[in-house]
This record gives sequence, C-alpha cells and structure tokens, in this order.
Amino acid sequence: SLVITWLGPPDWTDYDDFELQWTPKDSTVVVFNPYNTVKSKGRIIQKLHPGRPYTFSVRTVSGNSLKSFSEPVQAHIRTRPDKIQHIRCRPQSSTAVSCSWTHPDSDYDGYDVKCYHLDKKELVYSRRI
Repeated sequence: SLVITWLGPPDWTDYDDFELQWTPKDSTVVVFNPYNTVKSKGRIIQKLHPGRPYTFSVRTVSGNSLKSFSEPVQAHIRTRPDKIQHIRCRPQSSTAVSCSWTHPDSDYDGYDVKCYHLDKKELVYSRRI
C-alpha cells in the first residue's frame, strides 16, 4: 500500500474535487479515499505491482458537467520488489558453493549476493548480478 497526500488550493478557492491518475495503468490497482469526503487531500493506493516504478499525477477539478482542471502535480515512486523464494545452496568444493533460487513475482533489476563468515559474521563476498 501507498499513502499519497497533497496540499490543495486555499479553502476560499472554488473547486469541487481532485483527480488522481497514475502510470502505468495496472488493472489491479485500487484507490481508496480514507476520509470519504470529496475534497480530502489524500488517497490510499493498494495492490501496486512490486518493484514497479509509478508516476502519480494530481490535479484540481472544478465543475460537474463542464469540468475545468488545474495543472497537474506529479510524484514518482518505485515500489519495493518481493523477496526471492526457495533459496538452495550446495557445496561445490572446499572453497566454493552454488546457490539457486526462485525469482520473485515482481519487477527487479538484479540481485545483491552476499556471503558472510558464519562465526565472525564478517562479509567475505559481495557482488551484484
């Protein structure tokens, strides 16, 4: 989930609502207005795809049938990717191991692989793949 908030125009300004848009337009995304008032300055966005970059755009709306819009304000975020599943490591020799895992169901750019000495908790290997 993501909570998005914004500062609206001054209270004396004549406007009716806010319009929230986002890209990419994932069909699973759900937008919830936690305050149940038209002019509330925040929304909760749920079911975003893990690891995906999004652009959110908010603009003020005036009018019901003949609408007028302000210039939009944008924000960019990237959701956290899911963790890997089912990691398996096997010794290959006295100085090497082989590891495999199931890819997460998310957008991601790569993996950070780190190996620590068990007793000393000391980093002995680190690589981005």
